[in-house]
Amino acid sequence: MASDHALIIARMSFKLKATPKIKYNVNPTFDSSQLSTAAAGKLLVITLSNKFEAFPLDIDTDVSIESTWNTMKKVYNQTTAAMLGYAKRPNNQWL
Repeated sequence: MASDHALIIARMSFKLKATPKIKYNVNPTFDSSQLSTAAAGKLLVITLSNKFEAFPLDIDTDVSIESTWNTMKKVYNQTTAAMLGYAKRPNNQWL
């Protein structure tokens, strides 16, 4: 072969490090299986509507939208957690 390149043989070794496990913030899910009965669903709707009726939604005031959203989200999450509770995640073994 007419080439001016020389073949090179090399021996390489790598040390692999374990990657750190990343913990994700997972929002807890509510136990929606309790909503299968009509009474529990109606009670949750009534309780949430009563809480939001007491919540002032004045658009003319100088309250930021972000603080209003955070307050509404907090009211919803607290009420739903108190009424339904959190769902249990199954602990399935992967092996």
